[in-house]
Amino acid sequence: PTRRGAVLIDPSYEGHGDYARVVATLRDALARFAEGVYMVWYPQVQKVEAAELPRRLEALAPKGWLHARLTVARADAKGFGLAGSGMFVINPPYTLHDTLAAVLPWLVSVLGQVEGANFLLDQKAA
Repeated sequence: PTRRGAVLIDPSYEGHGDYARVVATLRDALARFAEGVYMVWYPQVQKVEAAELPRRLEALAPKGWLHARLTVARADAKGFGLAGSGMFVINPPYTLHDTLAAVLPWLVSVLGQVEGANFLLDQKAA
């Protein structure tokens, strides 16, 4: 029988080690269940760890990945605040990229709070 499963990872990212724990947890999960679809939500904030997370997740995904990010606001003058969020999907369904390509421009127009609101959609096919 086909093994199927999807896992959503949505930690608080408030602790200092949360980003590293996400990477370690995914490494372990992929070793146990390589066929699973893993979805990792992350905040778009002014932290080095947040900016590096997609690159670190790419390295774990030899069978393909999809990265979508929606930027709808700006951080305040001190660099605080949530500008948007991202979703990194390991082993994404093959239709997900085309679906998001159609929906993300609309989401930017509806949710964008600032001039320059935008999205990113990138993929490495299996």
